Amino acid sequence: DEFMSELYEMNLKDRLSEEVFKKNVRLVTGPWKAGGGPVNVVLEGNADTLQHLVDIGRCYIKWFSFPVRQHTAVYSCFRCLSFDHMVRDCRMASEVCRLCGIAGHIASRCQNDARCRNCAFKGLPAGHLMMSTACPVYSAIVARANARH
Repeated sequence: DEFMSELYEMNLKDRLSEEVFKKNVRLVTGPWKAGGGPVNVVLEGNADTLQHLVDIGRCYIKWFSFPVRQHTAVYSCFRCLSFDHMVRDCRMASEVCRLCGIAGHIASRCQNDARCRNCAFKGLPAGHLMMSTACPVYSAIVARANARH
């Protein structure tokens, strides 16, 4: 309650009413202990209301300043890293390497160059990591998810 009250009073009081804030924003992360190290705070809510925080770029709680970033959840298959299905529907028998996209080994032991499996399947240049900002397939999925919100 104290965090949400501070968030509103120090950052959003001039931009929207307290009723709108309380109705449209909720704290997703659970309580944490002081002195326990860095903590990411996740808020969910109405896109228009949260956009006020994103526009400010920083939020202030007590005497601390924190960067604000928008997070878009993009789901993929844990086994093959494809975006068109979840692991329960995956046809791969084993996980693929997150670095080179080949099954049979893991990224920490991979000696191959980076190769995006999703771009290779689509015939696009694939000399980058899967799920990186350099990946046009991943960027398109993120853009589509952002457009829904």
